[in-house]
Amino acid sequence: MARSVTPRLDLRRHRMKYSTVFDRQDPAPNLRLRLPNLRLAETFRYWESYREVRATVSRYDPARDMRDHPFPSVVQVQTINACNAACIMCPYGRSPASKLGGRMDDALWDKLVDEIAEHPEAHTFIPMLQNEPFLDQQLLDKVRSFKQRTHGRVKVELVTHGGLLTPDIIEALRFSALDVLSISVDSIRPDVYEKIRVGLKFDRLMANIQRLVEARLDVHIVLRMVRQAANADEVAEFVAFWKARGLQTTVWNVANRSGAVDNFKEVEVLANDTPWYSLVGDSLLGRLLPRCPLPFSTTAILHNGDVLACGFDWLHEVVIGNVRHSTIAEIWNSASMRQFRRQHYEKRAGEIGMCSRCSIWQKTWADKQTIDHKEATQ
Repeated sequence: MARSVTPRLDLRRHRMKYSTVFDRQDPAPNLRLRLPNLRLAETFRYWESYREVRATVSRYDPARDMRDHPFPSVVQVQTINACNAACIMCPYGRSPASKLGGRMDDALWDKLVDEIAEHPEAHTFIPMLQNEPFLDQQLLDKVRSFKQRTHGRVKVELVTHGGLLTPDIIEALRFSALDVLSISVDSIRPDVYEKIRVGLKFDRLMANIQRLVEARLDVHIVLRMVRQAANADEVAEFVAFWKARGLQTTVWNVANRSGAVDNFKEVEVLANDTPWYSLVGDSLLGRLLPRCPLPFSTTAILHNGDVLACGFDWLHEVVIGNVRHSTIAEIWNSASMRQFRRQHYEKRAGEIGMCSRCSIWQKTWADKQTIDHKEATQ
């Protein structure tokens, strides 16, 4: 049987071919016409990935809260408060909390893992929150230990900027039992990438991805794009380029992290520049999922043990407890969290400061929820 060969990414040709949008022929005929189909495929992948989250939302009962699901489905943990990049759409380094630094101690980590292992409701664990996770040099040892202690039941995902995927890290990934590795790429044009991901180098990232592909790990790789003003015109290129190389992509619209991105007006994609299929997608999301799913599905834990009501709260306005003094389950079912969920369920999220400023809530739910709440109170 002939041995399969992993296709190489020709970095020299890549840099030359994608250095500008005008100095090349279109790599895929009728790419503009195919774009809605590409985005539609991404939308279906999104819904498939988060079907458990949607199911969790439906388990909420206004009288019983989450008694039928007394533990979060998704647990997100910050093992280290650090990042070595200064991405233009990210508040890291500009928000007060991100300047403090710090690392989660082993005793607290073990406490969290032991509790998650006891709760079958948890199906996804993300040891990354408002940071670059691979700056924690023990991260993959922690992932491997987590998978062993949870008997492989809980899926583990990581999101990284990819700049630290050295040969040693890639080899450690082989034995980590990590399930999903998402790499934030954002652009296949060197100048655009380095404009967005300040402090990171395009050629290094591409070499890291090449090594990762050639390593043939048992890890599902996803390449992410945060769609924003600087790269909005290359979504189709981005998806087609990586699809031709057998890699999955996902595209997210830039968010203001509940108002923490102080230059959001400079990086957001204006409504006039947003294609019709993205507008339809936002409207469809708001109809199929009539309220934000995060309060009903996800908990976010900082390195010092503080539990945020929402992982998008980069200003740490709503801290509902600390896992040093309480369990995850106790905080998940606390009066503060119950009130937070009830406000979302009753479509009163606009009364919560950080939610009212959230660009995702504003674009997806705000107008409809305001109208629904007014009608319900008349």
